[in-house]
Amino acid sequence: MTGTALGGGLELALACHYRIVIDSPKTKLGLPEVKLGLLPSGGGTQRLPRLVGIQSALELMTQGKELRPTAAKDMGLINAVATDKADMLKQAKYWIKANPDAQQPWDRKGFKIPGGDSKHPSIVPIFSIAPAMANQKSHGNYPAITHIMSCVFEGCLVDIDTGLELESRYFAACMLSVESRNMINTLWTQLNSIKKGQSRPNGFERYKLKRLVF
Repeated sequence: MTGTALGGGLELALACHYRIVIDSPKTKLGLPEVKLGLLPSGGGTQRLPRLVGIQSALELMTQGKELRPTAAKDMGLINAVATDKADMLKQAKYWIKANPDAQQPWDRKGFKIPGGDSKHPSIVPIFSIAPAMANQKSHGNYPAITHIMSCVFEGCLVDIDTGLELESRYFAACMLSVESRNMINTLWTQLNSIKKGQSRPNGFERYKLKRLVF
């Protein structure tokens, strides 16, 4: 793939067995739903930590980070980088022929989350400190951050199917919160209206501001 794979676009890719990305300046990958007061609800909170580990997954989702192809590959988010479309198709066809019985890592017997699950000694301190740090920065105004951490913590103690069910419940709780509704209205609905010029008075052409003098 090439171009923007953010939010649902990346979650769709995470549900695939193999991910090849074209190394282009236009290519961006991430799960930025938290910036709209939401959490990844297409399996992102469950598949991402099972691919890259809990700590890296939490950083990506709670901060809404965007990654370039090389960084995404180094993290384990994608499997391969291609130079162009032809190279991508060539790699994809080769992989498909070489893996007729492909499985997701978490469907294989004996699968373990990279770096450990939620009760692993190296992961426990993260969940002890992260909520306090998040609250210090958000002052309790971003419930999506807490919901994301809850999804990952609880989901990484159970199988993937149960984890996906937990994710859907936390997403519903997030959607119904006043904070999330206000953020969606302000940062999506109203902002898109402003960008389209719907608040512009009639009779005034678009003008690009070049300098402000105080």
